[in-house]
Amino acid sequence: GTIPTSVAPGQGKVLQVVTGSQTTFLETTSTSYSDVISKAITPISSSSTIYVHFNTRVYMPTLGMEHNIKFLRDSTTLETYRGAWHTGSGTTARRESWEYYDTSHGTTSSITYKIQQAAGTSSAVSINPNGAADGIYYLTLMEIA
Repeated sequence: GTIPTSVAPGQGKVLQVVTGSQTTFLETTSTSYSDVISKAITPISSSSTIYVHFNTRVYMPTLGMEHNIKFLRDSTTLETYRGAWHTGSGTTARRESWEYYDTSHGTTSSITYKIQQAAGTSSAVSINPNGAADGIYYLTLMEIA
């Protein structure tokens, strides 16, 4: 979505925040997308903006590896991102952060936002490689008037 550049009086206030987190180890070698985390929110206003933020730790063992992320609103793809790209030697672990401003949800019914991941090549890429608390990943939904 488009990031607002100016705010009228009464707008820009946070109406609600919903957040979820997981520490589950998730690994894929597939270039097809699979589910990572989802969270539901019921907007107070159909004209509000939902700020979607995903933060994670990824591990890539192979040079030239890419980690891809997809944002969905229910079953609609909002955006697809090419994430970390392993250009060094050996293995790499990185913290990744993505955001999306959903300005067109147009509803006050429950919406489920979902994050999916895919490997950029057929080598393994993983979220939270050791399955521990230091690899926790978050999905935060913030409704903004």
